[in-house]
Amino acid sequence: MKPLITFFFFVSMAYHGNGQNHTASQILVKADSVLNAHFGKHLIEYFSLDKESRLAKTDSLDVISSPFDRYEVLYDLNHPNFTFENVHLGVYMEFDTSLKFIDMYFDERIPEYLLKNENSNFLTKKQVENIVSKIKLKKAVSPITMRLEWNIHTDKYEWKVFNTLYEEKCYSKDEILLIDAISGEINYHEEEEHRTLHCY
Repeated sequence: MKPLITFFFFVSMAYHGNGQNHTASQILVKADSVLNAHFGKHLIEYFSLDKESRLAKTDSLDVISSPFDRYEVLYDLNHPNFTFENVHLGVYMEFDTSLKFIDMYFDERIPEYLLKNENSNFLTKKQVENIVSKIKLKKAVSPITMRLEWNIHTDKYEWKVFNTLYEEKCYSKDEILLIDAISGEINYHEEEEHRTLHCY
């Protein structure tokens, strides 16, 4: 039994000692290099480490363990030419225990005009209001509201318009429009019922 225990001890030591622990500074240097390789210099300056992420709350010389064989790095993108409320831009990266880059997520949500360093080609709220004004909507009980959203089904940005037809404490009935953020095409126009969970 003793040789078997010894075997597992050395396997465990090899596993946990094989590049699993790196300092926050080492991880960020690697992540920054990947960020620079993926995006142009004009965009890099607007990326910053997510303030709520583990790395942002860790001293640069502190060693960070990797219990799930992954290092996660989150960056926020705050660009002056993208000031839409309720929309968060940023990227999420994964590295293995040797700091080898695995993948990047949410980069597809960064508008093409930002990637190309061009002016915004998104419809403004005022332009969307003009489109909506030409549509025959039902009588509302409150002013029309709208917000820009990322459609996870089409991988495109759309303006979501709410025309509230009926509303009470935990329930509302709305006329919903989804308008392409660039072309202005109306992709969806239906009535929907919305209920608030755990509403008393």
